[in-house]
Amino acid sequence: ILTIVIIAASAYFLAKSEPGRKPTRSIAVLPPKSLSSGGVDDALRMKLTDSLINKLGRLPGVSVRPTASMAGFLNSRQGAVEIGRQLDVDVVADGTLEIDNGRLRVKISLFSVSVAKEIWSEQFSGDPERLLPLQDAISARIASHLDFRLSNEQSIAFSGNITSNPDAYEAYLRGRYLWTLRSAPNLVLAITEFERAVILDPGFALAY
Repeated sequence: ILTIVIIAASAYFLAKSEPGRKPTRSIAVLPPKSLSSGGVDDALRMKLTDSLINKLGRLPGVSVRPTASMAGFLNSRQGAVEIGRQLDVDVVADGTLEIDNGRLRVKISLFSVSVAKEIWSEQFSGDPERLLPLQDAISARIASHLDFRLSNEQSIAFSGNITSNPDAYEAYLRGRYLWTLRSAPNLVLAITEFERAVILDPGFALAY
């Protein structure tokens, strides 16, 4: 059974309405930085980034910068607020990740670009081979903190998943990452991963 542990003791919250803070109409999700001594491969970092972008993109009335735009910041040393200004967004999600005893530990922080400071941070833990539950936990907390008020229909659409098969989703994310590398060999590998996702879940429309 896959479980996600939200480390509540590590979470802290700031007021949702601060002087000078703009309503959230646009978000950028940066690739998390690796804290592991041996490093965490770029594929895992971009897969988590892509999964959060896809999920947050379901929020109504919010523009989420696409994964292709975020790949250029994979090894950037710029600060989150600086990147947010460059991308002209209201909020930037930044973070770190590391693998410890087979568990993926992720810290996600939100930065308000208009007030130039961190407004929320929380730590999460999950299986590095099963990003679907981790994606759901992180995106739900982000949506909650940014105070999106969803109708019942919108809430169902946001909480639902594009596939219920975690292996199909992992294959899809691998394919998405390989596709962003834009070389002929990687495009072939990407297609193979998409085909694997379809075999695992024939109803997985985005993998076609």
